[in-house]
Order: sequence, then structure tokens, then C-alpha cells
Amino acid sequence: MKKYLIIVLLTLIIIVSFSYDANLFVDFQSKHDDITTNLGLGLGLGGSIEHENFGLKGRFSFKNFHIGDVNPVFGNADATWGPFDDFYYQLDQGNFWYSSDDLYFSLGYHYLDEGVGRNYPLFLASNSGAYPSIVFEWQPFDVFGFKTDLIFLKTGIDWVPYVDTEGNLTKTLEQTAKTLYFRRAKLSLIEDLEFGYVESVLFFGRSLDFPYLFSPAPYQTIQEFRSFNAPWHDNKNDNGMMGLYFVYEPDPIRVFGEVLIDDFYMNIAEKTFDGKGHPQKVAWDTGIEYKVNESLLCFLEFAGATKYTFKRTNLVPYEYVHYNTDEEKLPIEYNMLGYKYGENSASFILGTEYVRDDFEMDGSFEFVTFGKRAPWIASHGTEGEGKDDMGFVWLSDPVLEQQYKFNFSTSFPSVWDTHIKLSATLGKIVNKDLFEGVNEDILNFSLEVKKNFSMNDFIETELIRKGQ
Repeated sequence: MKKYLIIVLLTLIIIVSFSYDANLFVDFQSKHDDITTNLGLGLGLGGSIEHENFGLKGRFSFKNFHIGDVNPVFGNADATWGPFDDFYYQLDQGNFWYSSDDLYFSLGYHYLDEGVGRNYPLFLASNSGAYPSIVFEWQPFDVFGFKTDLIFLKTGIDWVPYVDTEGNLTKTLEQTAKTLYFRRAKLSLIEDLEFGYVESVLFFGRSLDFPYLFSPAPYQTIQEFRSFNAPWHDNKNDNGMMGLYFVYEPDPIRVFGEVLIDDFYMNIAEKTFDGKGHPQKVAWDTGIEYKVNESLLCFLEFAGATKYTFKRTNLVPYEYVHYNTDEEKLPIEYNMLGYKYGENSASFILGTEYVRDDFEMDGSFEFVTFGKRAPWIASHGTEGEGKDDMGFVWLSDPVLEQQYKFNFSTSFPSVWDTHIKLSATLGKIVNKDLFEGVNEDILNFSLEVKKNFSMNDFIETELIRKGQ
């Protein structure tokens, strides 16, 4: 054991001697909210190493967080944890990165929030944690920038539904990968104004798709090209989305807007597709921020999505969610890949944020409403629940759930060089689970205590103590 400790110490000395910046941290968490439905407890351990343009960071946790009605458990049935039977471990984040003036590249597990607003990313959000992914961002000129995220959601043996030659729905066991590609191109031709094109495509059966990966043409174009009755026909029914955004920020104001279109077709404004009724599947996010001074910021944001947005269009499981297993038990706010409230919903938030040195405090009021949300049900077609709907269908259900939430959060340094973060949400749910007259109070909280350790300071102290 002494030999291994000496090796570790020598490794750390080498790291510091080559001007690396190395840090470790440990944190404790406790929470209860709409996602973590039990009294969640967790312990995390992580660290980072940086050297000039390169870096490595990660966090590993041991926790008992229930996810809605799902209780993750340790996979080894023969293992016994005693009083920790409900606990499991998870790699929360871990990636290697490189950064320069015009280029950023990272490989590993990332928290990805791709949107222009503060609270409601449309295309990609870290609702369920970090994604195994590759991130590449390039800005060769001040007026142009490009970013792509390649997200490898799942690889493994899975049951895949299909229709046999007799027209019966059945399942087959196949090696199935689930992958999401996202990319964004932006232009800044006018001072303080940025606008751009955004798109994503979700596909099964492969982790790499070179036509999507290498083509400068939009994903929608590649998907249409593959559907031609031609020698290059490729029967891939992928789930593609596209959108536009703008950001206008003359100091001290920032105004933004973004729209997502699911299953774009040329005559979308006419509400029909191939002569049949077709729901318009769109989502949006818009808002404004005002910077009062260097410490205080006020913001307002409004987002929503029409009914059937993010759904699959047929019997193949192409809904825009992270996990297909137990997806009816998982909270939609956890499982969505993009806008966390999903289809047939609207959300509004008004808040303020104060930051000064190591002290932060924010408060907000949020209103959320939605009707039926079921991304695992097909949106249209013979089996689709929206086969008879046309146009802009949004919040038309006879009963809507409504949530009124007051959110408070603060973080500050404390004793022994620790940092504490406290959060609480108070509010009311009206027509819970779409049952009229069924109401419920909201009382959520979270506590996080974090302690950082500088390995550079530790090594220097040890060297001084030993007289070296």
C-alpha cells in the first residue's frame, strides 16, 4: 500500500511541476422535487486537471434518487448493500476537452443545453443528466460560427417492433443503437444581432451515419434524398427537426426567440400533407433579459409546444425522449431530450438573479400548463391519435393541468472553505394528472454542500513540510 501511495504522490508532483492545475471536490446532496420523488440523498466525488488548452474533468456519485415511479437499483442481484440497498452509483459527468481561440472539442459525458433562453432549451436539454457525446465548435470568423453535438444515447440488444408480412405487429430482438445529431450555424452580420439555423436528427440502428455527419446540406435534405425512388434509396424513417433563432443584445438588454419545427413539409401552412389532414408540430421559446447593474439581472421567458410535437409518427419508437424503457413511468420533464415540458404545453417564468463574488441569489415565479402528453403514442397515420387533427392544435383538451410555482435559490461560501447551495419551490397544482378538481400543494427543496481541494496547494504544502 505504501508503494502505491508513493506512486500517486510522485504522479501529483509531476503534474504540478509541469504547470498543471489539479483540483478535487466532494459534495453532499439532499433533494425532493417533481423528479426525485423520495427523500434523495447523494454523495459525489470529482475533479479536474487543466494545462494550457487541454483539460479533463469528471464527477462520480452514489445516491438513492428515485426517478418518478422508477427506482434504479444496483444491477448485481447477488450484491447486498445493507442499509444502502436503494443506492446506486452513476457517472454524472466526465470529459476531455481542448479549447483555442476559434476551436473547441470535447469527448465524454456532457451536460448539453442547446437553446437561446435561460430555462427552456428546445432542441437539446440536460433534463436527465449528462449524455455520452462528442462536442465540436468552430468559429473561424467573428461573423460566422458552427457547432455540432453527436450524442450516443444507447447501444445494445433491444426489442424492436415491426409489422410482419401478414400485417401483424410483432417484435424482434435486434442490436439497436439510438443516436442524436445536433448542429447549429450562426451569423452575426449586424452589431449586437445574431441569427442562425438549428437542426437535429434522431435515428436508430447505427451510431455513425456518414451522410448526416459529413454533408453540408441540412439533415432534412439528406432524409428526403434518401427517400427518392432511386438507386440510392435508403429506407430510413428518422426523426428530423429544424428551426431558426435570433438573439439581439444591445447592452443592457437581451432579446431572443427560437422556433422548432418537427416533421417539416413544404405546405405546412396549409395544414395538409399528401392531401390529408396533418397537425402542425412546432415549439417556441422567446424572452427578454435586462441587466440592471453588474450584479442584478431580471428576466422573462415564454415557451410552448403544440400537441403531437416530439412524438413518433408511426409504430417505430422514434419519439424524442432519452429512454424508451419504462417511459410511461418516467416524468416527461426528466425524459424529454429537448423542451422539458414536451408536447401540448406552455410555460412562463418571470424572475431575477443576483450575483456578487461567491454569493448568488435568485427568485422566480413560473406558470406551467399542459394537456395530454404521450410521446410514445404515434402522432398521425392510421394508428396515430392525431390522424383526424389539422393545423395548430394546442391546449385544446377539456381539462388542463396548471402549476403555479415560486422558486428560490441561494448559494454562498461557508465554514471550512465549503460552499452551500439551498433551493426551495412552493406552489400549487390544479387538476393534477388532468383530473378536474384534484389539487395538490408543491413543496420541493434541495441542499448541496461542496468542498474543493487544490492538489497544487496540497503538493506544495507537503513539499514544504518535508523540507524539499
